[in-house]
Amino acid sequence: MLSRVTAVLLFSLVLITSGCGASTMKTPDIKPNPNAKQRYEITITVHGAPRGFDTAEGTMIYEVQNSSTCVRPDAFSGHQSNLAKFIPFELKRVDDHTYKGTVVTDYFLDADYDGMGVCHWIMSSALSSFKINGNGVDFGPSILHEDVVAERSVDVYFPLAELSSDDHQKYGDGGQSLADVSPKIRNAVFYMTLSSRKVMP
Repeated sequence: MLSRVTAVLLFSLVLITSGCGASTMKTPDIKPNPNAKQRYEITITVHGAPRGFDTAEGTMIYEVQNSSTCVRPDAFSGHQSNLAKFIPFELKRVDDHTYKGTVVTDYFLDADYDGMGVCHWIMSSALSSFKINGNGVDFGPSILHEDVVAERSVDVYFPLAELSSDDHQKYGDGGQSLADVSPKIRNAVFYMTLSSRKVMP
């Protein structure tokens, strides 16, 4: 069974792929919200890792919540396209174990792109990418929209062995919840806590 975070990554890939397919819908004029006010500080704390990371980056993943009703199906295939956007955000290193960044949940303006009604945007998740130079693994913990706006904390677990991986084939690991980690290997993992705090205007 896929972990919650891995499922988010795969779902995001599907959104991008389907959104780029052929469609009768004209290229949508997607505009940023000039009065965006919903900002949240994301703090990522690393626990149990014997070394720090060389780079840390963040990406806000946006999708249209109601694409099934506001986007016209393709005239030939009947395929229902989805709209999605990836917007980077800066993750600043506070110390070897702590990183902070700010996300915006109302980054895009809702609009009627296809004459079928207003499309409503949502920041589905905030994704991070942590890397160690020379290591083939990109560690990609994320926090979902509902956890961001509720100001909840999420713990994401990774195998300690991946920190020293010498595999030249690059791959991403979205991590797992503790419930998905086998009890037999729980002494061989480290974890990252992603927490959210609303930033007052």
